[in-house]
Amino acid sequence: MRKWTLFLLSLLMFFSISLRIASASPAEVTASLDMATGIVTIAGNSGLPGEHLITVQVRDPHNRLAYLDQGKSSESGDYLFHFTVNSNVAGTYSVSVAGEADINVSQTSFTVNSLPSIQVTLDPDTIWPPNKKMVTVTADVYVSDPFSQIDSIVLTSITCNDPIQPNDIQDAQFGTFDKTFALRAEKSKDHSERVYTITYTATDKAGNRSVATATVTVPHDQSGKNKE
Repeated sequence: MRKWTLFLLSLLMFFSISLRIASASPAEVTASLDMATGIVTIAGNSGLPGEHLITVQVRDPHNRLAYLDQGKSSESGDYLFHFTVNSNVAGTYSVSVAGEADINVSQTSFTVNSLPSIQVTLDPDTIWPPNKKMVTVTADVYVSDPFSQIDSIVLTSITCNDPIQPNDIQDAQFGTFDKTFALRAEKSKDHSERVYTITYTATDKAGNRSVATATVTVPHDQSGKNKE
């Protein structure tokens, strides 16, 4: 009888130790942000087979509760949560995933950054008459960023769809926030519109960049159609 008792105790100890080892398996969790939609996907594995109650908590960069939800893992231990992040709060968000007593707490984080928004309008955007004189063009550049402050706005380039002379573009200070320059009022040599394309680049303090372009057109004539 004593031998059977010792044998049963040994079995219980074996399974108890095995369960503790299984419970201590490291849980895995990842958090990814879709910048286009603002949807955060939290995915992971409980480290244990079978369905288990999973609790997900997300705190914003100011340690405020941004998301809290519960759900069950699959038979393989996988779980998946989705939520939409507040686009007005930038920075690093902390993610904490907890489960039942046998499931370890897992943590990860994700960072909210977005591309700055930039729009460019030009005055004038059409040059007439094509008398080969230089015409001063002024750019209005509107930039915003809901997540990070703007670091720089620069005039990146001015190009043309027509072969041009070096002095057809004047007074443009590339690499600076130059908003005034001069373009030559000249017809295109291939009898189509001459189009100048002006490009600005905005960079925020997180290093994200956005590019915007606007055009100035020199029509071939004022008939409303290009002559061949």
